[in-house]
Amino acid sequence: MDPEVATQAKYPELYNAIVTNKYDQTSSGDLNKVGNYFLTRVAPFKGYNAAGMIWYQGEHDKTHTEFQLYGMEALIESWSNIFRNDGTPINIVSMQVAPYATASSDATLTQHYALNKAMRTALDKVNTKYGKQIAIPVATYDFSVKVDNIHPTNKKEVALRTAKEALGMVYGKSTVYNGAAFESAVYDETIGTVTVKFTNVGTGLVKGEIGTRGFDDPANSAILPASDSAKLNGFTVWSGLAFYDVQADIVGTDTVVLTLPADCKSVAGIYYGYGASILSANLFNTADGYNFATLPFEHMFSSPVIPEHQIRLWDGGDGVGAKTGDVYGSVADNTSRTQVTSTAAEGKGLIASDK
Repeated sequence: MDPEVATQAKYPELYNAIVTNKYDQTSSGDLNKVGNYFLTRVAPFKGYNAAGMIWYQGEHDKTHTEFQLYGMEALIESWSNIFRNDGTPINIVSMQVAPYATASSDATLTQHYALNKAMRTALDKVNTKYGKQIAIPVATYDFSVKVDNIHPTNKKEVALRTAKEALGMVYGKSTVYNGAAFESAVYDETIGTVTVKFTNVGTGLVKGEIGTRGFDDPANSAILPASDSAKLNGFTVWSGLAFYDVQADIVGTDTVVLTLPADCKSVAGIYYGYGASILSANLFNTADGYNFATLPFEHMFSSPVIPEHQIRLWDGGDGVGAKTGDVYGSVADNTSRTQVTSTAAEGKGLIASDK
């Protein structure tokens, strides 16, 4: 069957994503190229058994997260049909795209976060589909710590981590073969902290230092300012209106406590490794003398806790209370406002700002 017709029939979401984005790198169209690559370079190996494969994600797709969301499942299914003679799915160790930008403020870093998040979502979906872990994402941000170079200079360490992941997941050589995993977060408004719990910590969480955070040459490892060398970095808090850098401290073996700055009065969510914070992220676990980097993650509180004194009403200036069409925000600072769009909110004080 023609590869384009086959893709459209079996993976309609992936097909639509490719067509919609006009993802075309060749005269014949990228979709046709993908099909031909599979038929000419993968399918001929049918009959050879393979336990798994390693995927090293590049940055070309950084604005096409839908290819991760829909394409990874299709890739694993199609490769399983070729390389698994017993009908079981092929395992995949998927290396996330390393941070790369021309400056720490470059929007590319946020795009990389979105791409890596899409990969994690896709692999979670695959694991759920097969009822067991067959796919695992791997953090790579500590391999190359030069913001202007996406390629790690020490290839040996890339291979070492990849091998450890595969040996652990596929062959059971280790029970801890990936970074610490987010478990829970509790916001305590009374003291201004968020307590974050992790699983898969091995013998305990640790923070990286200058020269040891990454595995590159020492000259390429000093991306943290000297004053930050002993700090735990990479965590930010989303108040619902703005991002805030926070003090982060490891407590015990499996906990990180985030201390909010004085001007952050509410917490809607927490992030690790979002945007430019990935450039200094340095949270690791410890397993058999090896340190696995923690995968970037985010957690949004289902019901953000808003301190009572921050509930301020902006009545549109007519003195009759909020009504549909008005905006609300801080009475003290009218720059932070959100439009009232529900009649249920009329006449009520709503969440304000951190101002």
